[in-house]
Amino acid sequence: MTDPAPCPFCSSANIKLFIGLSEIHDGEVHCENCGATSGNHPTEAEALAAWSARTVHNDLVGALKACHAQFNFYATEHRNAGKHEKAATNQRFADLCADALTRATGAAS
Repeated sequence: MTDPAPCPFCSSANIKLFIGLSEIHDGEVHCENCGATSGNHPTEAEALAAWSARTVHNDLVGALKACHAQFNFYATEHRNAGKHEKAATNQRFADLCADALTRATGAAS
């Protein structure tokens, strides 16, 4: 049996494979960190395949990149205007977006 891949949503490696859930559903992969699941599947192999096939949608990645760019822009604008509190807030949001992009794509933004 292949170990399940890390969670595509939160990157946790704390993944459990549940086998023999019922007479019609024999397998489910579950992230113990964020609760994401593969859904119930007739076989263990199908549950693992469904879990491994999950990908982050390009639309979500595009939205995160746009948010990151916008927050960086406003952080710079506020910093240049001497509004350091607003700059710091926007920078924190830009950093959150960058962290989410890193987790979603496995690459730094």
